Amino acid sequence: MFHHEILDFKDYPATTTSEGRVYHIGDKNYSSVTTFLAATKDKEGLKGWEDWCRREGKDPEAIKADAADRGEKLHEICESYIRQDGYEDLRAASSDRIIQLFDQLRPKLHRIEKVLALENVLYSHEMRLAGRVDCVGVIEGVPTIIDFKSSTKLKFGPEVEDYKHQVTVYSMMMYSMFKLSCPNYQIMIASEVGLPTIVKGKVKDHYADVMKRIKLFRTK
Repeated sequence: MFHHEILDFKDYPATTTSEGRVYHIGDKNYSSVTTFLAATKDKEGLKGWEDWCRREGKDPEAIKADAADRGEKLHEICESYIRQDGYEDLRAASSDRIIQLFDQLRPKLHRIEKVLALENVLYSHEMRLAGRVDCVGVIEGVPTIIDFKSSTKLKFGPEVEDYKHQVTVYSMMMYSMFKLSCPNYQIMIASEVGLPTIVKGKVKDHYADVMKRIKLFRTK
């Protein structure tokens, strides 16, 4: 179903500290990409969302925990489907909610002509960051960074900027590690409203913003 040509990756451990998630790359300790993004995120926007939750009588931490659990389970079933390992058993054990989300993305996954990475650790000594990429695959003949997301609603515009920066960092890491150019990205977002959003673009459009955030992160 999927043609795999996984590159020569090594796995590296990660731990969670008071300052976020840290990957241990040999004798180096690098902050995770998600930790980096969270630390440089617009705090006013986050505070506004938390205030809205409280006005509506909702617990922000409970919402975050539910979203994290939903995302983890969606990632797991996407990975098993692409890897062709344990998918049927995992689907049978999954909730209707997760199956509904996965089925939005399943036709999109078949755009992947070749799988180069699947839940592998990437890192950059230059950026001093590391992370686990969802998938790197060839789509329409071009190596592409692929990210799976879940959402309560459809997401567009500023709501997906962090996602774009995340895949841009992964693209930079792929070049640093393998000298492989991955100029494109596809962010596949399954939503609770039953419709997916596929965000496509060029990573070069986000280099400048990513470098600004890295500079900010180093000053914290």
